[in-house]
This record gives sequence, structure tokens and C-alpha cells, in this order.
Amino acid sequence: MKTSVAVKVRSYRGSYTGAAAVISRMRKIQRIKFVVFSTFKLVAFLLLVYFMAVGGYEGYKYVITSPFFNISDITIDGNINLKRDDILSIGSVNIGQSIFAVDIEGIYKRLKRHPWIKDATVKKEIPDRLKIRINERKPAAILKSNGLYPVRKNAPPEFSNGVYLIDNDGVVLVKLNEEPEMSFPVIIKPIDMEFKVGDRVNSEEVFIGLNIWERLQEVKLSYGSPSPKDNITAIEPLNFYKVKAHLRDTNSYIVINDEDIVQKFQNLQTVMRLLEDKTDIDYEETVKDENNPLLKEEKKEEVREIDYIDLSFKDKVIVKYKNQ
Repeated sequence: MKTSVAVKVRSYRGSYTGAAAVISRMRKIQRIKFVVFSTFKLVAFLLLVYFMAVGGYEGYKYVITSPFFNISDITIDGNINLKRDDILSIGSVNIGQSIFAVDIEGIYKRLKRHPWIKDATVKKEIPDRLKIRINERKPAAILKSNGLYPVRKNAPPEFSNGVYLIDNDGVVLVKLNEEPEMSFPVIIKPIDMEFKVGDRVNSEEVFIGLNIWERLQEVKLSYGSPSPKDNITAIEPLNFYKVKAHLRDTNSYIVINDEDIVQKFQNLQTVMRLLEDKTDIDYEETVKDENNPLLKEEKKEEVREIDYIDLSFKDKVIVKYKNQ
């Protein structure tokens, strides 16, 4: 006999009464308030973003177009060979441009591409100033290459074409039609190629010539003695470490490398003093029985004429006379 009874329970579909009804209404009101408040905040945020964007754009337009921020002064320092107008043209910058419209990175890149400009800095100064600092390349030597030919009897070899003004890095600054009257040494090096302005001469022998010329600037001899660099007109590289330096107003030359140049020229000065003393003695013996003054001078010059001086050794100086 069955004693259990199955009862089917249905959910309550009517209205709450009493406390339950109050709680239900309060929850519904809170949900409505939350939705309304969230919507209001979203609309307010979107309006704020909109007004900020519009205001920012209008402000940006004002700043860009306002004459208060137009460049009124461009300061250029460090230029020696390049003129102010050349630099402004190279950098594509002018008075009257908006300071905010100026691309300083672009100006820097354009300046760096010029062969005479080694480095540059470009700086804005709000509201209306621009500063440009130029580090120019300094001419160091004249490079002569291609087609050797002697221009005068017993002269060091010169070149018919391929004449370039270069700096210490071997950068070609100017291509010349002929050797100008400049206080730079001529580096003589046959190179079977032509260079354009801005090219770099990648030759170890040219660089050793440049290095030795730079080191010669350090040589300071005793008071009254001319500086070696003032007596050198051309430098002819012999290999990767040694050059032939042609002397001014003579057919003589000095062979030297870049080791201990200052000391070697001091040694040379000492040797030359000894040689001059010896030459004077030899001269007196040579012309003591001669009465013709012109013949005396001729014989004196013959005794003293030097072919070359070799300073490439560490501890000795070799002097070779033409009549030896």
C-alpha cells in the first residue's frame, strides 16, 4: 500500500505583499537609477571628449597660424667657408615659418649631406628663435692624382688632372681645375679613378700623407729656425708607412715615417748644424787658392747641395749629397 503523495510545486506568479513588495520596488528603482546615471556619465564623457577634441584642434590651428610663434631670428654659428644664406638654403628654413612647423631632424639631415658640413646641431627656442651650430670640415691638403707629367726640369712629379681639395678624413671638398695658391701641402698619389665632391678617398697611402702632415704641425724647432711644414710643398707616399716630403725652392726631399717625428726633426736640426760647420771648413779648403768670387760661390753651393735626407730610421739621420 502506497503511503507517499507526489506534490507538484509551481512558481508564484502573483504580486508580493507586505515587506517583500517594498524590497522589490526599491531594487527596481535602484536598477533604474543606475542605468540612468551610467548613461548620463557616458553621454557627459563623450561630450567632454568631443569638446576637448574640437577645442584642441582649434587651439592647434591657432598656435600653428599665430604670428606670435613665427620665427623672427635664426642664429648660425661655426660657419667659416659657408655663408649664412647657403646654410639657410641647404636646411630649407626661412624667417617667418612657424616654430612648430619646423622639422629640426629634417634640417639636420639636409645639412649633414653637404660635403663641407661635418656635423651640425639644430635647436628651437620657443616662441620664435632657431639656433643652428655648424661644424665645418677643414681643408687639409690638395690631392693630385692621374696622368703624371714633369712640369719643370728636375721637379717632383705633378699631375695634369684630378686635383682635389680634401680634409683630414679624405672627403673631397672641391674639385679644382689646377693647383691653386693655397697654404696646403700637395699629396701626390696616382689613383686611377675620378672623385666627385663629397666622395671619400679611401687610400691608406693618402691617409699616411695626411697623418704625417698633421704631425708636422707639432714640430717646433729652436728660435729662428723655420718650421718644417713651412718648407714642405708636396708629400709623395712611398708605401703605407713612409713618405717623400719635397722641400720648397730646392730639388731635395726628406724621407720620413710617422714615428717620433718631433724627435727626428730635432735630431735633424743638430745634424744640419754639424754639417754646416763642416761645409764651411770644406769650402775654405776648396776655394782658398781661388780669387774669383763667382767661382767661390759656385763651388760653395756645389759642396752644400743635398739630394735627400732620410729620417725613416729610429736612431740615425742619413744625408745624401748630389755629388756623392
